Amino acid sequence: MVNRRKIIIPAVCICTVGIYIAGMKHYEKVFLPGTKVAGISVSGLSVEGAVNKVNAELPKHAVLVKERGREEKVSAEDVGLQYEDIEQSVSDFLGQQDNKGWFLELLLCNKKREIYINKNVDDEAIKNLNLAGFSTEAMIVPVDAYLTQTDSGFEIIPEVLGTTLDVEKAKSMIKEAFLAEKSEIDIEECYENPEITSEDSGLKEQKSLGDKYLTTNITISDRGIETTVGKTEILSFLSVKDNKIEMNDTAIKKYVEKTLDPLFDTIEQERTLILPSSDTPVVIGGGNYGYLVSTADELEKIKEEITDGVTETRTPCYKRTEKSSDNGGIGNTYIDVSIEKQHVWLVKDGQVFFETDTVTGSVTGGHATPTGVYFVEFKRTEYEMKTYNAFVHYWMPIDTRTGVGLHDATWRNKFGGDIYYSNGSHGCINLPYEAAKTIFENISSGIPVIVH
Repeated sequence: MVNRRKIIIPAVCICTVGIYIAGMKHYEKVFLPGTKVAGISVSGLSVEGAVNKVNAELPKHAVLVKERGREEKVSAEDVGLQYEDIEQSVSDFLGQQDNKGWFLELLLCNKKREIYINKNVDDEAIKNLNLAGFSTEAMIVPVDAYLTQTDSGFEIIPEVLGTTLDVEKAKSMIKEAFLAEKSEIDIEECYENPEITSEDSGLKEQKSLGDKYLTTNITISDRGIETTVGKTEILSFLSVKDNKIEMNDTAIKKYVEKTLDPLFDTIEQERTLILPSSDTPVVIGGGNYGYLVSTADELEKIKEEITDGVTETRTPCYKRTEKSSDNGGIGNTYIDVSIEKQHVWLVKDGQVFFETDTVTGSVTGGHATPTGVYFVEFKRTEYEMKTYNAFVHYWMPIDTRTGVGLHDATWRNKFGGDIYYSNGSHGCINLPYEAAKTIFENISSGIPVIVH
């Protein structure tokens, strides 16, 4: 048994040494595991076998170019890829290969070896490279995201990335990919991008602002009349310009004039009045007395409410109102001027406080006093009427647009009767001095004046 061991052990050692030496000799001629040339495995091949394999595989090398919306392959032939001195480089590498450790390399297989070979591409071929994505005619220009107004609100329209490409930059990336032996590249960085995207903070801020505006709900109510300024109306007041929401003053003003004025204004409307000058109710329209919506104030109020996004009920913003809801809106304190009777009554608290004869505008002279329900706009003493070169002690205008008012006429000796027909005023209501003084001292500005 002992003798057998003495024979086997030396035999095994001799055999192992023989195999090791044979392996060393073998890997003097072929490449160790894990060896690559230009990414092509040449493990176990001789220099000639490696060169043949590389030459056979190189034309198959291609780079996958990932573009927007497509992928295209560029071959080594397309770019004129050339490797310099493949045989010499492979041979030199094999000569420097550590074949003494071949056994461990086979056992572990964890070492990678890359044989570097000088390479280049044909710049003219790169220049003439013509991928489908390089066509300027087919390129789509990028479009910025933007804010738009719809029938129901505001919307951010997403950007269009487009396919406008920096072709020269893309070609440079393809060239570098071949030189770096990459199998694919993404040329996203070569594209022109929109300056504004749907994630832009400014767009989002403006949309949020618009959404807030559209929550506004205003109920305008007075004297049993009601209307609502809601989402539909507010949308018509807003517009988008340069991605910013603007309030359109013209649209709001138009709404006030076309909707609120007809609903709440009572100026010039017919009224049925109980007056001391008539035994029966008097129906009269015209004049400047009554409720008058203030367009300017309503405009600013609506803008303020939209800005705050409020929900509220309120009365209109009036420039003028009526003194009472009784007696057709004139109440029980007013001045009654009867052209037919050429007489004036001052009524206070429902009772005739004072009355006097008068002379109104000349009929034949074309200056008849206009009829309607007016009001004393203001009061002045010692007033010069420059238009008529006349001076009066008590001036109570009822329509400054036409210059008509009540005043003393000290140049007249008589009042009443039919004087007004041919020798009347230029439209004013002429009063005796004492009568004008009494009325002036017993009224306030704003008192209704009914001329009929």
